[in-house]
Amino acid sequence: MKNKVIKFLIFNSAIILLCNFLFSSRYLNLVNPGDAFESLLYLLATAGVTALTIGGNYLILRRNKSAKLPEKRAKFKPQEYIRYFRGYFYKRELVSHLQILISQLERITPKKDSVLMLLEQHFDKSEMTYVRFQNTVEQTLQLFADNVARAAGTVMVFDELEYRALRANRLYLTEQNKASKQQLYNEHFTALNNVIACNEEIITMLDKLLLEVAGLGENADPENMQILEDMKLLIHQTKLYK
Repeated sequence: MKNKVIKFLIFNSAIILLCNFLFSSRYLNLVNPGDAFESLLYLLATAGVTALTIGGNYLILRRNKSAKLPEKRAKFKPQEYIRYFRGYFYKRELVSHLQILISQLERITPKKDSVLMLLEQHFDKSEMTYVRFQNTVEQTLQLFADNVARAAGTVMVFDELEYRALRANRLYLTEQNKASKQQLYNEHFTALNNVIACNEEIITMLDKLLLEVAGLGENADPENMQILEDMKLLIHQTKLYK
């Protein structure tokens, strides 16, 4: 609130100075105009300053509305989380994390679609090999979705105003409480960094799987693809730390 008041005062002071500059000497020409073109210019200037004043004050004083946390669905919908994370860009301490999460969400669907399309080209859907590939891919994507949901919760509860006050030493806390709060916010950033790292690994594994499936030939053995074992290991290890 304090930042908004300061911005409000500075902005409106600038508007007053602008009005004095534009209208102080010859503004009365609007009442008794001597030149139609000059009067039109002043009318346009008046309309422009009015619009600038109303629009600027609205942008400064409007309330930031946080996006609603997406509901967990049977089918993961990246676009819902993209809109959700964009709704938190006003939390400037998290903007870099949010941009990376959005980038990952934008990349995951095309890669998943490409993998499934290649699998359908190489195998019949009734084959056990196809089922094995598909199950592993779906489990990996579910891990990705779970990670995104955890990141969404972390973003929602992150109190940026308190975090900034803590960094600026504006909170009246004992050293013990201060250390506890700092540890809490460190855990927020660690949680987001872990999600980003894990999801980037998932995307990389899908890239590797795409290359291996695309290169399947008559002598290739899909049952012994190391990438599938790596994906299963990632799923297993990550679930242990939830």
